[in-house]
Amino acid sequence: MARFEPVSGGVSRLAAAAAASLWGGRLALEQAITRLQFVQYDPIRRPARAQDLILHQRVANYRLGDLEVAYGRLGLEEGALHVYGAMTSDLAAMVHCLRASVDEYTPTGLAAQVLQVVAEHGTVHPNLVRDALGARTVRNDWGGASSATTRALDELHQHRLLRIAGREQGVKLYELAVPPKAVADREECLKRAVLQVARLLAPVPLGSLRAALRPIVRDLAPRATAMIAELIESGRLLGGSADGVEYVWPYSFALDAQWPADKAVILAPFDPIVWDRKRFEHLWGWRYVFEAYTPAVRRRFGYYALPLFFDGKAVGWTECERDSQKLSARVGFIDGYPSGRRFRTAITHELENLATMVGASVSAIRLPR
Repeated sequence: MARFEPVSGGVSRLAAAAAASLWGGRLALEQAITRLQFVQYDPIRRPARAQDLILHQRVANYRLGDLEVAYGRLGLEEGALHVYGAMTSDLAAMVHCLRASVDEYTPTGLAAQVLQVVAEHGTVHPNLVRDALGARTVRNDWGGASSATTRALDELHQHRLLRIAGREQGVKLYELAVPPKAVADREECLKRAVLQVARLLAPVPLGSLRAALRPIVRDLAPRATAMIAELIESGRLLGGSADGVEYVWPYSFALDAQWPADKAVILAPFDPIVWDRKRFEHLWGWRYVFEAYTPAVRRRFGYYALPLFFDGKAVGWTECERDSQKLSARVGFIDGYPSGRRFRTAITHELENLATMVGASVSAIRLPR
């Protein structure tokens, strides 16, 4: 792959473009899903789950749980792309195409029994399967105990023998998976995977793109590297460097997009704009860390700190807590409190919008003195 030419405007231009990629007008939910193709999930509600926070910034009048309600109507599938989330059925078929030949699996033992229960009952809640086969536990990845039948359901879903039919109060409902419709060959699926991840994370460091593709393409990782080069050669991907870091983005990506004036935005820790922590540090000059699983005494930002942008720059973070119908927020800054009335007005407006999304009102905004 030929060396990239330096991007005119360097890091500041890439940072502005990455932040401004959020703006394209608030869309209907279906339009936003069509544009994104994939939305990452995270179960922590502080004050809402990641998927709701991500769509709140892109969907007009989005309300808490709208994605869950529309899941079936939109024909979505839950599963793993580079991370776990909801994706379009076409994207799910692409993932199946890439993984099928290296993911042979025949359920045995409890998993086979669980599959039979689902086949007999149709859409099932994990409790139904547990009751049918008896309660038993297994050790989970965190050292605790989990339901063995629920673990078997997840295993069958991972191997695409089951699908997630929807959720009931956040709990997955399972049903038999329908074999995906015919898709293109693996080469075509690989090309789509590269373009999808490059578009979702644009502009994305070349190394980050390769890393995000590995869990999707698996045995095709070496071919994925060559595919990136071919897409750059054909003009479907563009590239440039800043401070020695090579970036790529789709040819349709607006590298000169601008952030609206006087606009503050609070993002989910897993929003595409902040998902790549290395890119975040390179573009905005500080290291954002997700600290939900960090001991409290070692946290700098907080349990569920939401990155805060103002005038296109990552200026700090916000911790939000919802108590009944009230939302309180604590705001922290990297380089000090932005001066002037503009910021205070912008952050108040943003928090009011967030509160409306979760069905609350703002009770307190705590700013550094």
